[in-house]
Parts: sequence; C-alpha cells; structure tokens
Amino acid sequence: MSIVQSVLEKLEALPLEKQQEILDFTEFLYKKFQEKNTTKSLPESDPILGLGSQPIKLGVTDAAENHDLYIYTSDS
Repeated sequence: MSIVQSVLEKLEALPLEKQQEILDFTEFLYKKFQEKNTTKSLPESDPILGLGSQPIKLGVTDAAENHDLYIYTSDS
C-alpha cells in the first residue's frame, strides 16, 4: 500500500472536523514547501549588485575592506 493510499484510508475513517484539521495542516506544509523552493529575486536597486562581478575593473581596489563604503554611500 502506498503512503497516499494509507493516508486516505485513515483520513476517511476520521470525523469531518478532524479531516478539516488535516487539510489545514497539509495546506500549511504545502505553502511552506512552496516558499522554500521559490527563488527570490534581488531588487534591482540592491547596492551590492553595483559592484558587479569585476570590482577591480570598476576601480574598486579595496572592496573587501571597505565594502560598507561602496554599499551604503552613493556617487550622486
């Protein structure tokens, strides 16, 4: 017997009130699983993206030491 069949068999034996609780919990787990597996995109205004993949080419020679300066200050 598969897990699904076993769960359904036991679910059908429960009163409707308990079936609703199981449905609620299942929906909670499903939502949690979906959120965990959904990739979140970074906002376009994320300051770290301004450093690019080649900070030396952008004239940033000390990004590791002074990263806060490049992230939290603006040129404008």
